[in-house]
Amino acid sequence: MKKTTCLFLCFFAFTFSAFSQAVLQVEAPLNNGSTTQQRAPNGTAPHAFMRACALVLANELSNLPANSTISNFGFTLQTGTSGTPVTGNFTVYLQNTADATYLKGTNWATILTGMTSVYANVMTIPLSAGTTSIMLTLSTPFLYTGGGLYVAYDWTCTGPYTAGTIATYYSESAVLNPGCASAASSVSSPTLLATTAFRPSFLFQAANTYTNDIQVLGIEAQGKVPLIFNTPQTVSALIKNGSNATLNNILVNLNVSGANVAGSNVSISSLAAGATTLVGFTPYVASNQGLNTISVSVNSDQNNNNNSRTYAQLVNCNLSGNNPGAGSYTSGAIVISRATTPGPVHIPAVPWAMVQVQVFWLPLYLMHKPQHLAA
Repeated sequence: MKKTTCLFLCFFAFTFSAFSQAVLQVEAPLNNGSTTQQRAPNGTAPHAFMRACALVLANELSNLPANSTISNFGFTLQTGTSGTPVTGNFTVYLQNTADATYLKGTNWATILTGMTSVYANVMTIPLSAGTTSIMLTLSTPFLYTGGGLYVAYDWTCTGPYTAGTIATYYSESAVLNPGCASAASSVSSPTLLATTAFRPSFLFQAANTYTNDIQVLGIEAQGKVPLIFNTPQTVSALIKNGSNATLNNILVNLNVSGANVAGSNVSISSLAAGATTLVGFTPYVASNQGLNTISVSVNSDQNNNNNSRTYAQLVNCNLSGNNPGAGSYTSGAIVISRATTPGPVHIPAVPWAMVQVQVFWLPLYLMHKPQHLAA
């Protein structure tokens, strides 16, 4: 018999909703683990002049209410520069669009047709060895009408430039090809760009107009459940109040379907604007082998795009997931954990030819996925 460790935490369904009180922040397109050093200013001399234009789709902006006024714009970086921050002149252009494919072309003059300049000032690429962000306050707030957005920007820099690590931006690279056009030069602003599938993950901030928005951010559950233990398991969910006011009596529902059927609900008495809470449901026993679908949902509200999450769970004979409940197995096999445990390991009993391991752990919530692709 073998044991594997699996933990599901689907955090930041956000299309990145943060600051969910007076201000709503959305990351779009949501990064897919890829990064780019070429589609946004990277702080080097070859990037002294840099231009780009990208399409953000309507469904990628679903957490930004229609008719919102975008007041701030920025980027999320995997790393900033090293040695020194790099400052340059930066102009940002926005345009509402119904386009589902990138149709702006590669000629910079043509790209700017119909676009509005919303920022024309300095931007500093920060000195940072880890994840950081750049956020700019728009000089001309922009009315978002509810569709997609074209985002264009123009960078010029006379130095000093970074001599070491260059800026690396989180990006999305799987949805649109092309989704962006960009070019850089050491001598002058490029007039002709080249297309790519890599789009930087932009940050948009607007006043939060939601008075009733509850979000299911993630589900916490075992990925694999050993039927032989037959012990109750507790599913938890991370719930957020994305509204601009406190909400009361929030009903959160758990539904398990597939090989096993179960259901329960939890009521959150009160949750402040922007606050999150981890709720646990009534434990249930998975008594049949097969695949379960675990669903957590909240009632319909002003933004139904973030009202539910699902997770697939396997019930089998000999594999267990992260932090299984205590149980006994006396058929002569040994349960072994190959995982490195971040906390103490407790062995409560050692029946004949059997070792029982209980792993204590803390949930880990990550803002960004690990890097898989880069451009």
